[in-house]
Amino acid sequence: MIFELAGRNLWRQPQRTILSSLAIAFTSAFLVFMPSLQNGSYNTMIENTLRMYDGYAEIQAPGYRDNPEIRNSIRDYQALIAQLRSLENVKHISQRAVSFALLANGNRSFGAQITGVQVATEADVSSIPNSIKQGRFLQTGKSDEIVLGERLARNLKLKLGDSVTLLATARDASLAVDALTVVGIFDTGINEMDRLMAEIPLQRFQQTFNMQQQIHGIVLAGKNLPDFQRDIPAIRQLAEKYQLQALDWRQLQPGLFKAIWLDISTALPLYLTMVIVVAFSLLNSILMSVLERSREFGVLLALGMQPADIARMVWLETLLLIMAGLLLGIALGYGISEYYADVGIHFEGAEEIFREYGLPGGMYPQVNGFTLLAGPLIIGLMILLAALIPVRRIMAMEPVEAMRSI
Repeated sequence: MIFELAGRNLWRQPQRTILSSLAIAFTSAFLVFMPSLQNGSYNTMIENTLRMYDGYAEIQAPGYRDNPEIRNSIRDYQALIAQLRSLENVKHISQRAVSFALLANGNRSFGAQITGVQVATEADVSSIPNSIKQGRFLQTGKSDEIVLGERLARNLKLKLGDSVTLLATARDASLAVDALTVVGIFDTGINEMDRLMAEIPLQRFQQTFNMQQQIHGIVLAGKNLPDFQRDIPAIRQLAEKYQLQALDWRQLQPGLFKAIWLDISTALPLYLTMVIVVAFSLLNSILMSVLERSREFGVLLALGMQPADIARMVWLETLLLIMAGLLLGIALGYGISEYYADVGIHFEGAEEIFREYGLPGGMYPQVNGFTLLAGPLIIGLMILLAALIPVRRIMAMEPVEAMRSI
């Protein structure tokens, strides 16, 4: 009976009921779409940034991240690589060695980060081989080649086929000198990388820098980051077994991780404000409804109905109102998110800015269980908590005083 009364009472003021449901629906839709948009942007940014160079994880010698000296290298790593290949979500493994050198062309010279890469596997963990703007990437079996960033090539006035001189300090503190032929110029869209980076075959790097088959990093990647993250504990355990350290994407890109959390922390006050505004608006509506029906409630109390039953009826009316608004809002928010997940949200003229942050030319929402339900459920909970105020008023009603209300 209480359920029937609650459903009937909702439509005593249809305009108020519809407006209240729409307020909940539009707020819920907003709190589905915006977190989904943020989630899509974050995931795209993380994926693009990691696939640019770092991979999903990297195994290094202890302390190399903070002190990247050429002597801080890894030796006897083949057994470790064999065990890493047995992990379910580790699909790609590549080896690297890194140092800093002076590149010279005639009387022009610039400092650069020189990375020795496994030519056959580098494209599995990095997008640089696919970012070649001129020429080609390194080829297996050809050791005297170098590819470098577009801005670095411009600063050195280098073009394809030119020879560039490398001057650095080798691992044994001797002088590392080499002459390499430019076979490719890459353009990642990230100015810092294009201005400072150059890559040569790993074997040539080890020979030039007297590395004696040693490397500085084992770069790992997988099909996607969420699946790969499940293997991080096993990767760390294997690295520790060989007295090495494994860094996940948060450690490889701490600036990106902090930027994402900063963006989330600035968005939360906006979402919270919307929830509070809607909750208090609905509280006002429910409270006005209770005040208008005080005489009715007094009659029901006089006829023997318990205050708790009346409170449950009002509570059920609120719950039905919330459910109607939330269901509509979730459906609306999901529909909008899925639509823009296909077509994207594009900002004319912003492509270059997006590239600087590792993003494509548009923004694409990604819906998951959290983005779909978290915001609407918080709205529903806040409104239900706010409804305790009119419920307490009902519980304190006296029949005679209530019947005298106008």
